[in-house]
Amino acid sequence: MFDSAYKIEDTYQQEDTYELSQVSKEDARGCILAIQNRETTSRCGSQQTYGGESCKLRYGVPDYRLADFIAGRAGARGYMLSHFPRSLAVKYWHSTKKWDGDYVTLYKLINEDESVGKPDANTVVVHYRGYDVLAWHRDNKKYSKNLSFYEVAAQRAEAIGLKKAVIMAGDHHGMIPKWKRATQAQLNLIQEVFEQRGFNVTQRVDGNPDCDFIYGSNSRFFVSGGGGFSKLISAMVKIGNGTLLNQQYGKPIADKVKLASKQLREDSYQGAARTPQPP
Repeated sequence: MFDSAYKIEDTYQQEDTYELSQVSKEDARGCILAIQNRETTSRCGSQQTYGGESCKLRYGVPDYRLADFIAGRAGARGYMLSHFPRSLAVKYWHSTKKWDGDYVTLYKLINEDESVGKPDANTVVVHYRGYDVLAWHRDNKKYSKNLSFYEVAAQRAEAIGLKKAVIMAGDHHGMIPKWKRATQAQLNLIQEVFEQRGFNVTQRVDGNPDCDFIYGSNSRFFVSGGGGFSKLISAMVKIGNGTLLNQQYGKPIADKVKLASKQLREDSYQGAARTPQPP
């Protein structure tokens, strides 16, 4: 999983930055060890949630992996059910009986959410996967996208007639400042790419991942970065009849999107297949 050039202690945040305000001092050390070992324990659940002012802060406990949770991969569910009880992932879990990617339920949750603002119809949301990718997966094209990738996306967005771009990135591990600075440098380069084509650009950086997911999923136009988080947002955008400027997912997700869209139409769900407003 990790590039041997970097040790874990050279990449992760210090333990005193974990959000454990609700835990007694006596239990704090045990919780820190449980988090570091990715163990499940009910006494260490974070009280952080998403929406409103909470969107400004990422989860203080590391390793929130929404896409892995939805797909049931890599032990994410047990860990996240224990440590993120007020998250979108757990709300989703209590809203479905399906084990493997209930896109209908997830789409309804993001479509009906009123706690997170939504992009306007003239905005393209651009996702960049940095932080841990720069430390461990820099040469893996599955996660890491070069600048030319975003240049093509900017060109396509300009051709559509869009005027604004929001660049979105989040640190779900809690990386040390070295990797935060490296990520910010890349975000600034991507911003320059869009600004050179006349876009008004803002950055949405290292906030709450559930807020970012809801925000991106409700976009009319989306540029996918690397990894499962971006693919899951892309799926929600597609179900909502939005436009993907660079579809990154393959047939398994495409089949799920098709089935979810069909079911929502058959159920006469009012949020299904929204018609994109012209820019």
